[in-house]
Amino acid sequence: FNALPKSVTNNRWFASLSASQQSALIRSSRSMVLSDGQLAMTQGQSVRKRRDGLLLLLDGSLKMSSTSAAGHEAILSYVHPGQWFGELALLDGLSRSRDVRSVGASEILVVEPEAFNELMKDASFARHVTELLAARTRMLLGLVEDFAMRSARARTARRIVLLAYDDDTRTT
Repeated sequence: FNALPKSVTNNRWFASLSASQQSALIRSSRSMVLSDGQLAMTQGQSVRKRRDGLLLLLDGSLKMSSTSAAGHEAILSYVHPGQWFGELALLDGLSRSRDVRSVGASEILVVEPEAFNELMKDASFARHVTELLAARTRMLLGLVEDFAMRSARARTARRIVLLAYDDDTRTT
């Protein structure tokens, strides 16, 4: 990974890491190419699976969704190049809560659980992961507030904006 795409280097969370942390994170990852429709992660899947871990979308687009028992899919968000995702199940040890599927061809970097756990031994890196979670928690609290306090029309408008720019940690 000689030259990282601008979408990665402009990611607010990645840019907040020290140069040595950035290097360690990228060095501990491996590339994986997904074809159109291929799953990067599956709802209910354990993160112990070798091809899973902390993920970074380098190129392409990924759809995060959930499927009801009746088979109805709800698209929750899209992952854009430069976005990191998948940290929650690594931290709490529970299974994946969403399906993440490639929309067209995509390339991701995978930091497998063992490598992620090694990186988390660095208190500063762990603090940065906490900040990533805090940013996502704030976004989710905003969605809860919208549901409780805004009209359906206002919620729809906000949801459209969030689908386009859903990760505040994505770029500077």
